[in-house]
Amino acid sequence: MAMPARQLLLDVEAGRQEVILEDVILAEVVWTLRSLYRKSKVEIAAMLEPIIGLPGVINADKHALLHSLSLFSRWNVDFADALLAAKALAGGDNLVCSFDRDFDRIPGVKRVEPA
Repeated sequence: MAMPARQLLLDVEAGRQEVILEDVILAEVVWTLRSLYRKSKVEIAAMLEPIIGLPGVINADKHALLHSLSLFSRWNVDFADALLAAKALAGGDNLVCSFDRDFDRIPGVKRVEPA
């Protein structure tokens, strides 16, 4: 399985192939690297940022994906929270409606609890 995935990434890097990277797929990759391969958050961000930055990797909001990896590696939050925070910060209102206090750790994010 590793060789076909490696070849796909080489083809994307060379411009021979484009791939769509949905947010949920990136979350699954992060989970796998963290849970099964025991990679640190910093290692995960360092491995995935260059891949996401490739022109052949398509996502509607690559900036949010990259920012989420940065938040994930810097603050004590899980990747899903980091992704939601990155999208809130990019949206301009910085607002997240959640009971999860982990959002309070991320500078600039305003968390409000549902009424």
